Amino acid sequence: SKEEQNVFGFAHFRFEPDEDSPHNPLLPITYVYELQISLTSHGLGQKLMTLIELLSLQLQMTKVILTVFKCNTGAMRFYLNKLKGYGVDECSPSNFEGEEDVDYEILSKRIGVGKKV
Repeated sequence: SKEEQNVFGFAHFRFEPDEDSPHNPLLPITYVYELQISLTSHGLGQKLMTLIELLSLQLQMTKVILTVFKCNTGAMRFYLNKLKGYGVDECSPSNFEGEEDVDYEILSKRIGVGKKV
């Protein structure tokens, strides 16, 4: 008999060049495309993000970057308040005149060699 297997969360991320960087588009970053947690308030999201950050540091990425809808207040609080070091990225639309009404923010955390950039 097969045991039932439940997925409580997953992360979809990719290592890629920072094409939106105004300073150096060749710097390697980790882009988190999706973080889904079905069992909240148990630290699973924080653990997954910590694993992504540690892997990114080991592979010499310069930052972890992700997109969050502004209306997703729980996710905004999670990244900006619960996790340490995340903030609105320099390439987020809210940093540009005329783009303030966009419904998302690009958040990032500098890690490893990227802290000196």
